[in-house]
Amino acid sequence: EGSSRNWTVGAGLNYHLAAGTRKVSDDAMTHELALRGVRVNLFGRKEYDIYYNGKSVSDLDMAALQLDYAFNDHWYVPFQVAVATNDFRGYAGYVEGLVGLGWQSHIFGKDRLQAFAQVMYGMNDVGIDAEHDVGALVNGAIGINFKLNDQYAIYGQVGKTISLGQYLKPNFDNAFESTSLGLGLTYRFS
Repeated sequence: EGSSRNWTVGAGLNYHLAAGTRKVSDDAMTHELALRGVRVNLFGRKEYDIYYNGKSVSDLDMAALQLDYAFNDHWYVPFQVAVATNDFRGYAGYVEGLVGLGWQSHIFGKDRLQAFAQVMYGMNDVGIDAEHDVGALVNGAIGINFKLNDQYAIYGQVGKTISLGQYLKPNFDNAFESTSLGLGLTYRFS
């Protein structure tokens, strides 16, 4: 039965992408600059079989944004932020932030499919205070991209998230574990 008026201030970082490869020279040496592939994955992620401190809790519906930076033909670095669109344990809001390492196959299946596997490390907002802290998270996922054209693909994944605090800290009771399915859209550019 209350209201709130808030001011929010934010900051952003712009990264300007140049087209193609170009040579830049200085007095001592010549460098060749090239951009690698970048993917933006926007997908819904359903978290189910969630256990928080040994108790089963309601499923989570997540909206996830993941950026993948490919640094060679098979390896990439994924950055993911996922936000719940429903409540978690009666509270509005649940967020995960993850970064890691991924491997992707060559495109196969009549130039339509690309498989991937990734492991990411990060945090969630369950442990805002020490009483509820579950420690860092590890998220492993496997999936596939189904190419629609050179820029767009359908993105699908299955994954598992576990908290590390229960394994790394003695006398640590808090734990978080879930299984997830994700489906969405990928946009590729370089």
